[in-house]
Order: sequence, then C-alpha cells, then structure tokens
Amino acid sequence: MERIFVIEPQCRGFEHARFNAAFLAVISYLYPGASIEFISEQNHQEIVRGMLLHERSASRAIKFVPISYRWPASEWLRYIREKQFIRELLVSVFREQPSMVVLSSVSASMIRALRKLLQIMPHQVDILIVPHGILSGMTCLSKRFWNWPIDIRHSLAGPFPSKIRAVALSKPIFNAMTQICSQVNWLLINHPYIFDAPQLSISITPPEIISFAMFGAVRSRFESFCGIASRVRSRWTNVEFSIVGHVKKAKRKQSECTSVKSIIYKPVSYAEYAVRAAKIHYMVWLSDSGQYVASTRILDALNYAKPGIYLRDPLSEEFFQKLGDIGYLCEDIEDVENTIVQIARQFPIVRYRQQVANILSKRTEFSPATVAAATKRFIPS
Repeated sequence: MERIFVIEPQCRGFEHARFNAAFLAVISYLYPGASIEFISEQNHQEIVRGMLLHERSASRAIKFVPISYRWPASEWLRYIREKQFIRELLVSVFREQPSMVVLSSVSASMIRALRKLLQIMPHQVDILIVPHGILSGMTCLSKRFWNWPIDIRHSLAGPFPSKIRAVALSKPIFNAMTQICSQVNWLLINHPYIFDAPQLSISITPPEIISFAMFGAVRSRFESFCGIASRVRSRWTNVEFSIVGHVKKAKRKQSECTSVKSIIYKPVSYAEYAVRAAKIHYMVWLSDSGQYVASTRILDALNYAKPGIYLRDPLSEEFFQKLGDIGYLCEDIEDVENTIVQIARQFPIVRYRQQVANILSKRTEFSPATVAAATKRFIPS
C-alpha cells in the first residue's frame, strides 16, 4: 500500500484550509488505495476536516495527525528553526517508508532548508512542495538585503534536487516559472477548490444598493480601491464598497478611508467571511499582473456565485478563458471605475443573472474530482 504524508508546516486556523482540504481530496482521488496522513496545526486540521465533509468519498482514507509550531518574525531565526523542525519531521516520516511527502505550503526559507537537508539526508522519496504567495517575491528584491540569501529568488536558484517537484497552481504561473526557474521540476495543477454553496437564489429585481468588495487579505491595491470608492460614492448614492476578509499591513487608517465599510485589520473567521461574501454583488479584482500568485480570492467569489470586475492580468484572463462570462475584464483602474459607474447607472439584471448561472454551471472545472481527472499522478504507480 502506498503511504502519502501531507504536511502543512506554517498555516494555522482558517489560513489555506480550503486549499488544503481540496488538495487532500485531489490526492485521495489520484491514489484511491493509498494511506494518507495529514500533519498540521490542530485548529487548522479541524477546519480542513469539516470542509472535507463535502468530499466524503475522498476523505475516508485520511488520517489527521496534529503538530504545533510557531515561527519568529526574524527571517534568519525562522530559517534556523524551520531547518530543525523539518529535519525532525522528515526523519520521523522517512521511518514510515512513505511513497511521497507533500508540503502543502512552504516559506522561501523552508525551501532553502529543505534543499540543504536533502544534501546530507539519505532519501529515495519524492517530495512535492506547493509555493503560494511567496512566488510574488520573484519580481522584486527585499530592501532588507541581509535576507536575500533566504528569499524566494535565491531559494529556487541554482541546481535543484531532482526528487523535489514544485506545484504551479495556474498556467500563467507554470509558464513563467518554467522560464525563470527552469532548473526546478514544475508540475501544473489546476487550483482545486471545494465549493460549499451550490444552491443560490438569483434576485429577479435590481438591488437598491449595489455592493462591491475586495476579497481575501487585501494588501497592495487597498489604496486604489479606496480611491475608486471615494470617487464613485461622491456621485452615486446607490453603491457601497467593503472588504470580504481583512486589510493586511494597510497604509491608510480606517478613518482615512470612509468610503469603504467594514474594514478589519486582522483575519476574520470563516463564518464571518461567509456572511460578508453573501452580502455583496460584485467582487473587485485589482491584482498586480507581476505577481505569480494563484489567489483563492477569485475562487472564493465563484464559491458565492459573485461576478467580478477584474483588472486584466494573466490569471483573470485564464479564468475567463475557462469559464466564459464571469464578469468584466478591464484594462486599467479607470476602466474598472467606469464599469462600476455603468452598473450604478443601470444595474444589468439580465446579464447578471446569466453571469451567476454561468458561474454555477462551470466552476466545477476546479472541483477536486475534476482536477484529479485532469492531473497525472505525481509519482508513478
């Protein structure tokens, strides 16, 4: 029997829980006879377990093993502790003679630590790593030059262990990474997602107040969103702007962005996230095209059947190519604002209903069963 160990070495609570649940389901579908162990922080584990209830056929063989970890803010101190942590964990896991080890998220410093360890540890095990937001660091160097040796650019540079494969969760990321980091063995997998809101009613009449929101952990484009909200609300009273999620490292204080409601500066619970998402009509996507990140924010919007107003980038283009009309593709911030104004002037109820119906019928492209069916096994039989 194949034994697969899936390790979540950094996320706690709700963070990446939906991805981990969906990815575990994909692995379970790909290896139906395998024994799968999920090793993670206990609270995170319970949330993942709950989400897997939507994929009962895939979750039966999964064993949950809790561990504890907490990382320091200092990058170098974190690297030292991560190296010790991953060494002890791998030694323990390798004793069980696994067929494959999966790190469902990694920091840049953890990749460096893993590479160093594999040079001295005897191993014949395939290791799969899933880099998420850290890939956005490929486009810029930190101002803290003393951290450069353990940033993502340097952690992926140079000869890379052949036993390590890295997952790219979208085609734009895969295309970019295979050019920038061709020495790394990249594996393309559609970002899996467990949709938990399959039945939604579609309003027949236009809403009195049209709500627009950014999803997830909002960072660099928060000020742009505030600017749009301020300008549009100065002319239109039938619109409101909010955040589904929280603002991360905001440069503005809440009092300085009065045009956006419900601003919170720390992560909200899954229940609160769901309540906020259900209330809005359009998701606003202002991602930077240079970021190689397969954000779950778009999938979150699809989960609640919300059309989007998207600033065009490779990721949003890929979603439109796969799913068709799920909102509006805009060329720049001005185009985003003009689209919102047009919707405020006359709510496009017929097209809105069509967009919602389209989302509900086609989003299964990202369900674990569909992703598994389109994905080759990570390791040979």
